[in-house]
Amino acid sequence: MRQPTIHDVAKHAGVSSATVSHVLNNTRRVSEKTRLRVMDSVKELDYRPNLQAQMFRSGKKYLIGFIVPDISNNFWAVIIEAIETVLARQGYKLLLVNTKKTYTREVENVRILSSGICDGLIIASTVTDWRDLQEVLPHNYPIVLLDRKLNGSPWENLTISNYNSVYTGVEHLIIHGHSRIGFITGLEHLSTSKERLSAYKDALTENNIKIDDSIIRYGDSMAMSVFRHVDAILEANCTAIVVSNNVMTQDTVYYLTEKGLRVGTDIVVLGYREQGQNDHDLRFMSLISQPSEELGRIAGERILAHVENPDTIIQNVVLYSTYTRRSG
Repeated sequence: MRQPTIHDVAKHAGVSSATVSHVLNNTRRVSEKTRLRVMDSVKELDYRPNLQAQMFRSGKKYLIGFIVPDISNNFWAVIIEAIETVLARQGYKLLLVNTKKTYTREVENVRILSSGICDGLIIASTVTDWRDLQEVLPHNYPIVLLDRKLNGSPWENLTISNYNSVYTGVEHLIIHGHSRIGFITGLEHLSTSKERLSAYKDALTENNIKIDDSIIRYGDSMAMSVFRHVDAILEANCTAIVVSNNVMTQDTVYYLTEKGLRVGTDIVVLGYREQGQNDHDLRFMSLISQPSEELGRIAGERILAHVENPDTIIQNVVLYSTYTRRSG
């Protein structure tokens, strides 16, 4: 059976072949009514564009790479889905690389994906110096940094500020009588970890509570990594725990429950919950939620803007998390 052509789609939709091309490649503004008619014809005829021909004409691969630190984390899963939705509308695919927060994996995959495989990269980086990435990137290669800041970098940064939410959450714990508040943070060098720890310390200091470094515990934001930190905090007679990552929050609640402690009664927990995360045990605790879907959508839009136009102006975007009090 003959494969339908762009001319078949045009005839079926009652438009010109040029209009079909503009709709599929987003190269000219077309009315929404016409766009929908063309896309309906594409679907009905099962038309599949010749990607090789498209790549030859445009010089593009129609592929965006996403360097992810921990693909098992629901925070990134929500972001991935949002990015894919944006890219698909413009005919792009998303290629994922899971670095497991390993420096060598990140740098090597940035080098490989930027060497003609992908048109641009979205990077949730765990490196400490942006120059480590610049050294392996082609000149003026389209990059969007996501969630983690690399100060001084020449690339666009899309981040979520958690300072106010963490500060407010810790202050509410203090108001409700807690002065021994343990803190479990992620990797020490990450901008996200630094910001959340800073908010915790500021809330204590400004409420005349001395900072105790022994109850500040450094985790790695990965699954099954918090148990010894929870034990240390409990042994230090803390009545509340702040956990600065959704994966570690789930594990903390699980571990406390396994120890026979009631979250919200025997021990108060302030932690993270991501969009789409339904955990029965989290209903007894105060929560910080991040706009991960919005962050992913913006990341998709911004990387496409840089791919389509190398002169696109850098826009550093900051979104904000929200705090919801569930227990005192």
